[in-house]
Amino acid sequence: MTTLFKRTFLFILFLIPICLFAQNDSIVNEKLPANAEKLELIFKYSSITLLNTNTTKVTVNPYGDGKIKKKSGSQSTTKVLGITYVESKYKFLIDFSNVYNGSSNLTGTKKTSDVLETTEATITTNLETSKTWNFYLKIDKIDFFNLDKGRLTDGERTIKIIRSKIIRLQNIEELSDLNPETLFYEFIEDGVSLGAVTFEGQSTIWLKPDLDETTKLLVCTAMLSIAS
Repeated sequence: MTTLFKRTFLFILFLIPICLFAQNDSIVNEKLPANAEKLELIFKYSSITLLNTNTTKVTVNPYGDGKIKKKSGSQSTTKVLGITYVESKYKFLIDFSNVYNGSSNLTGTKKTSDVLETTEATITTNLETSKTWNFYLKIDKIDFFNLDKGRLTDGERTIKIIRSKIIRLQNIEELSDLNPETLFYEFIEDGVSLGAVTFEGQSTIWLKPDLDETTKLLVCTAMLSIAS
């Protein structure tokens, strides 16, 4: 019991700074409005794997269509603060095209275990041919510390990503039928909520209605990697 207590104590100490930063990142001055644009995600999962790659087709209704390709991964044993756990790692790609001839490509790696899931990726679009966006998200699989935190940045702009509950989106009337504990990932820039995506059960995206096309394409692509 003494050893377990020490490990738990160290783990909490390690997470306290992250908690404080997460609280600062969660400040929102402008929430999603009641007329936020709703996009429904329809996944067509495939049981066929070719060349160690499984492809899932997704329709983002009524905005566009895409493909999510996941490559067969590997497993390794990781030790943190004396705690050993198994971690899986795989690469994935997303190709997305919207109805306005905009397209985006995401290339990334996911590491997942019973404790954490980490996504690191880059996103490019045909709307900004010389620019690359870096996407990072850490998900707390324990669901106790609520330390999920991420960012989407090109070096000049930074869009923060945090985990939210339905109360944050209470302006959207159609959400009232959902369980109050339903979780979302929310994208925030300069205190303004750009959108949110559910990742439990039926996936749905809500976006700020006046987003410029480049931001909308980038945010939607990043959200696809979360919802899938």
